[in-house]
Amino acid sequence: MKILFICTGNACRSALAEVILRKMLNDNGIHGVEVASCGTKSYGELDRDETMCRIAAEHGYEMGGKAIPMTEQLLNSADRIIVMTEHHHNEVTRLLTYSHWNRIVRFNDYCFGESSDLPDPHYQTEHVYRTCFDTIEHGCLEIIKNMNQNKKSIKLAYLLRHDKNYAFDEHGWREVEDLILNYGFTMPLLENIVATNNKQRYEFNDDKTRIRARQGHSIHVDVELNEATPPNLLYHGTSENVVPGILNEGLKPGTRLHVHLSSDIETALKVGRRHGNSKVLKIDSKTMRTDGVRFYLSNNGVWLTDFVPPKYISLIDS
Repeated sequence: MKILFICTGNACRSALAEVILRKMLNDNGIHGVEVASCGTKSYGELDRDETMCRIAAEHGYEMGGKAIPMTEQLLNSADRIIVMTEHHHNEVTRLLTYSHWNRIVRFNDYCFGESSDLPDPHYQTEHVYRTCFDTIEHGCLEIIKNMNQNKKSIKLAYLLRHDKNYAFDEHGWREVEDLILNYGFTMPLLENIVATNNKQRYEFNDDKTRIRARQGHSIHVDVELNEATPPNLLYHGTSENVVPGILNEGLKPGTRLHVHLSSDIETALKVGRRHGNSKVLKIDSKTMRTDGVRFYLSNNGVWLTDFVPPKYISLIDS
């Protein structure tokens, strides 16, 4: 994964965010994340902001070097592009491939859920600089916190959907006590993962003594799916390199129990981006249903079926 911070000149805000997050990643033992920064404007051989370098050094961050201008190559290599202002967002979209625009987010939105800009402290007072520093350091702490929770969420996904060493009941429930005693989870952490997972993948039983995944299992369990009539069209996001095989052989569940389908193109695109250059396949679910194929709707809105033959699949041009 590559995170790219962007401000105007790469002399202050984005450069600071880069060095802080890189140090925090190292301190927390988080590997596989590359961090970089650049500026939307090129000012030649621009040094990093002297005042912010001094403040950063006071807190143990080395912020030297020269500013780096934004390039199309830099943008397209990043998995997450964190800009400081809405103006920077607009500048990035001038160079970034349209299908990658969803990678752009403002710093305050991403870190704090606040729809606001992080203003440039350049030529401002010492207090403004220190406020900016505190905001960026706090924001990077939030990024680390979310990464650590994501690691736990990934672990939970395995334990609830693919763990062949655990004796699940017939409906896929696992004891919460087992996760707490043997895998380092806490009840507040589990509650937070269940509540905040963007796909609502998990659910507790009524007294919260057991937990299960709603779909996506490779182990054979019955999660009590409801058979339902799908909309006329459904969609499946995948990577470009597997499209020819799917068009020839159909959509298979692979290691899962069912094929997963989305009710809208945007969701399918997001799913596909996890696997590389995203492509979306259109599924003629109305005809499939007429032909007797069964569909199921999970509690979190994912459409499921056993197999999609090639004759019902077409590629959406993008």
